[in-house]
Amino acid sequence: MINSSPTNAAAGKKYIIAISIFVLLASLVFILAKARFDSSIPFLPSDGEASWISFPLEQQTKLREGNYVDLIADFRNDIALSSPPVKAVIGIQAMRLYRIWVNGREIPVNPSQQANWKHVSEIDLNGYLAAGPNSVVVSVHNASGPPALWIAADDPLAPLSSGASWRVSLSGGPMVPAVAADDDFRYPAADAHSPTSALASTLPTLALLFALSFVLYWWNGFAGSRSGVRNHRVSRHLRFTPETVLAIALAFWAVLFARNFGRLPIDLGFDGREHLDHIRFLLDKGHLPSASDGWEMYQPPLYYLLSAVLVKFASIFLPMDTALYAARLVPFLSGVGQIVLVWLAARLLLPENATARMFAVATAAVVPMNIYISHYASNESLSAGMIALSLLLALRVAYSREMNSRSVAILGLSCGLALLSKFTALLVVPVILAAVMARGFSRENGKLPDAIKPVALIVLVVAIVSGWFYIRNWSAYGNPLVGNWDAVTGMRWWQDPGYHTSGYFMRFGRVFESPYFSGFHSFWDSIYSTFWGDGDIGGKAYFRSRPPWNYDYMSAVYLLAAPVTFIFAGGLVSMTRRAYGDLDVGRLAVLWSGYALAFGVVYINLKLPFYGQAKAFYALAGMLPFSLICAEGFSMADGFFERRRLDYARAALRGWFGMLAGAVFLSFFSV
Repeated sequence: MINSSPTNAAAGKKYIIAISIFVLLASLVFILAKARFDSSIPFLPSDGEASWISFPLEQQTKLREGNYVDLIADFRNDIALSSPPVKAVIGIQAMRLYRIWVNGREIPVNPSQQANWKHVSEIDLNGYLAAGPNSVVVSVHNASGPPALWIAADDPLAPLSSGASWRVSLSGGPMVPAVAADDDFRYPAADAHSPTSALASTLPTLALLFALSFVLYWWNGFAGSRSGVRNHRVSRHLRFTPETVLAIALAFWAVLFARNFGRLPIDLGFDGREHLDHIRFLLDKGHLPSASDGWEMYQPPLYYLLSAVLVKFASIFLPMDTALYAARLVPFLSGVGQIVLVWLAARLLLPENATARMFAVATAAVVPMNIYISHYASNESLSAGMIALSLLLALRVAYSREMNSRSVAILGLSCGLALLSKFTALLVVPVILAAVMARGFSRENGKLPDAIKPVALIVLVVAIVSGWFYIRNWSAYGNPLVGNWDAVTGMRWWQDPGYHTSGYFMRFGRVFESPYFSGFHSFWDSIYSTFWGDGDIGGKAYFRSRPPWNYDYMSAVYLLAAPVTFIFAGGLVSMTRRAYGDLDVGRLAVLWSGYALAFGVVYINLKLPFYGQAKAFYALAGMLPFSLICAEGFSMADGFFERRRLDYARAALRGWFGMLAGAVFLSFFSV
């Protein structure tokens, strides 16, 4: 909390609230403006005058490469006129470049009109149209996605408005009816049970898990209320505490890892083979790759360096193909580390609330995206773990009585290593710097130098630890954040649908019918399906090649987890009230780090509008904020029931959570 005089506290509260509102609104305006006006964002704006149309490509999960890059679509429409119209102006947009012919004559188009393809250009067809039949052809070229066309026209040229009357050919192929450009598709996963049928088939086991958790709660309450039982040697060890929950969680994680370690192919997972190629490059070449050397070579190097050391050591005793399995150790330890970091953070934020701390640890342990990502060779888990560690260290600074240079330098080291793990850390480091600055101002008689000095120290350490990597990229490619989606790497590809519409970000619900490959339907379905299960089946293109998870339980989890949404919402309200009511710097850091990660996931889905881009684990570092917010939500619900002496409701709450946790772990008990 910020400690100062009442007058200064009131002024500080108004100042921080004003800044928060400004940042929130500015970020939302930024997203909306990028979607609507930025020509580098493949978002199709809609204004109701006409609809976007495109070639009816069959949607697929594989990358579009080769003949599907630099696509040219020829759109054609025929219109009969009784006489040439006096006014023959049409409005046109095309993603991205276009040429237009009327009756075989090309109409010159000023290149500046196409500089921003989201701007409606007016084309005057006067002098090109004649009485009788007329043909209009618009050739649209898109180097990294499906060509799309939008035309609006008034009478008597209204039939030229883009819609069902248009036909289209792709790359010189046959003409077919054009279709509305829509990013809502159904991708079949015929072998998977729907959540409702999966819930029915697993109900006996789930009922047993519910009953067991229900009874354990009653035992815990009984043992805690009777001194003779409470002091019994066995009873003391059976009672639940945050530390007990942590120990149980780590034990279950160890069992899962041991069970699955040899059963899952080492290259299983999202770009698993390509992550291993990065490790092999380091082992074979002895130096860091450039972004143009391979699919995942653009990634910051920390995970690959650590894994290369482990694989090299393992290869002393094992064949290289077997030694590569050591690349899974860092993700597993990082996933476990996140649970421990949540436990430590809960001790800082919730020191007097053991119930909330238990729920925080339990939530961190059972979030499916943390479990399955920790089984794959990938830098995601390490990145999330380093960001979570940086957040924990920032909380320690925020709640410390004195802010010494040593603790600030260690925080800078952690942030620097997080930036060497994945670009995601760039979203959270500014929040951490803001929290440290706020902590400097909160000191008694705190002044601007007190706030700037620790921030400057963190920036200096970060620059020393990780700055070289970003400068290296900038020097080689003119972009410190170069990725495999950038043309300068020499990689030309895109993935369906290749564009997004506003509807993609406004739909939700199909995940409860068909949870797998939900990225073909909507952003929120995909986030939910990859958060509460391996909804993109380890990055595989077809369901038949899925990881050997237990999909009946995984499908059931999508329904069982729905109440967490309301618990999270309640916790979010509670944490926001406490953060701004008391000017609690720690809680502010938790809230804004979570928001920054969510913002990043939305933005990257606008920039790279691919079905597989809407993955919850791209914000895996949000595990710590999510768990702490849920803990406050659980505590609110539990306190509500306790005040009304609804012991059965409290037991049912734990019964439900135990059932959910059991179903999650059974989901990833490989079959």
